[in-house]
Amino acid sequence: MISIIIANLNNILYSFKNIKKHILFCTFNISFFIFLIGRLVVSTIFKYKKQERGLYGLNFAEEGLVMDTLLVLFVSLVGLYLGYLVINRISDKVFNDYSEQSYIRKKIDLKKMRTLEISSKILFYLSIGFRLFVVYEMRTVSVMEGYYESFSWFSSSLPKILVIFSEMYDMFFFSYLATNPQKKKLYLPMGLYILEGVIAASAGRRSVLMLNILLVMIYFVLRNSKEDKWFGKKETLLGVVLVPNLMIIMTSIGQMRANFSERVKTSTGLVNNIFEFFYSQGVSVNLIGYTEIFKENLPKKCYTLGPVIEFFQNSIVNRLKGLPKVSLGQTVERATEGFLYSQAISYLIMPQAYLNGFGYGSSFVAENYADFGILGVFIGSFFYSVIIYAINKLLLSDKYILKIFALGMARIILFSPRAAYLSFLVAVFSPKKILAVIFVVVFGKLINQLKLASV
Repeated sequence: MISIIIANLNNILYSFKNIKKHILFCTFNISFFIFLIGRLVVSTIFKYKKQERGLYGLNFAEEGLVMDTLLVLFVSLVGLYLGYLVINRISDKVFNDYSEQSYIRKKIDLKKMRTLEISSKILFYLSIGFRLFVVYEMRTVSVMEGYYESFSWFSSSLPKILVIFSEMYDMFFFSYLATNPQKKKLYLPMGLYILEGVIAASAGRRSVLMLNILLVMIYFVLRNSKEDKWFGKKETLLGVVLVPNLMIIMTSIGQMRANFSERVKTSTGLVNNIFEFFYSQGVSVNLIGYTEIFKENLPKKCYTLGPVIEFFQNSIVNRLKGLPKVSLGQTVERATEGFLYSQAISYLIMPQAYLNGFGYGSSFVAENYADFGILGVFIGSFFYSVIIYAINKLLLSDKYILKIFALGMARIILFSPRAAYLSFLVAVFSPKKILAVIFVVVFGKLINQLKLASV
């Protein structure tokens, strides 16, 4: 247990050698702590709800099973560190192209960036309006019917084409961020982006707000420089004030989302609310133990590649064969024949609850463990840190299109301690998201032509 905490802390402290260059690795390890370690810490060290579950706050009392879980976590953290250390040293020797001036605009690109800034901002404002309407509808259904029911069958009253357009809001926002707008110009778009997360959180989808805030924080760190202060004392103080309050809000949402019509009494006191935040968010660590328990019952699939396999199966293979898409709901067929670990393991853990819309989610660590054992956890984590480094590198580049997708991947990969290994690829490189970026570029060219025509 102590070794896990030290390994995680080591990864975070390593990032502070150059926080701008390593901000994504730092934030990822904080996310790793929240979703996979925090529950163990508050239960074991602070005795929070120690008697309610098994050892270390896990759902298991078998010492061997618990030790296996702790070993998997430690191996993953070591793999993350070594992978990041290796790629960082290789990159510095081969490229050595990192500069504090990465975000200063080149004069030759100013005109082009200005046009893209306008086009992305307009499209974001249009899409976020529809998006706010959709998430407000989602909240209404959650309050009336319950969180899990709304998650299973919610459908907006807007025409489908507007719903699709509203789902492009994040890529429009990332397209705007990639133009490196002035800080004062960012406040309104950023506020709307956070507001979307707030409404989604009030509908029970608390991860949306958390990821939105983390993405904005990462962006501010990336934009910070000696010449242009984006993350100074004011932002640091704001963060110190917001973090505990955000934990309390997340805890309250988690306690009431199981049944919106019957409010669950929340924990009292700041400390208890913070403990409850880590305890409730850390439920994903149980997946490692369940992987060991159900290893003989799990269908023999490569769950690490699951999201990509399912995407190609639905989008290409089944279409070519004239077959229907694999069901996207929670069915026996999807759990036993699909490629998503979150579906398969949830069905094995709680079959009837799974069919009623409940689920355990996934974890990149558990998927690696299910597919390739303890060695797979090390190798999978090693390569994951290489991916994290590459994304951070793209965030600091001057490649506009690549930076847009890097922002999208950065947001999703922060959730991977309780999500699929390759979810960041499928979520960001879907046809819908690619089309959104095309819209920005084409609309930008149209604006530029209109400007030239008016001269």
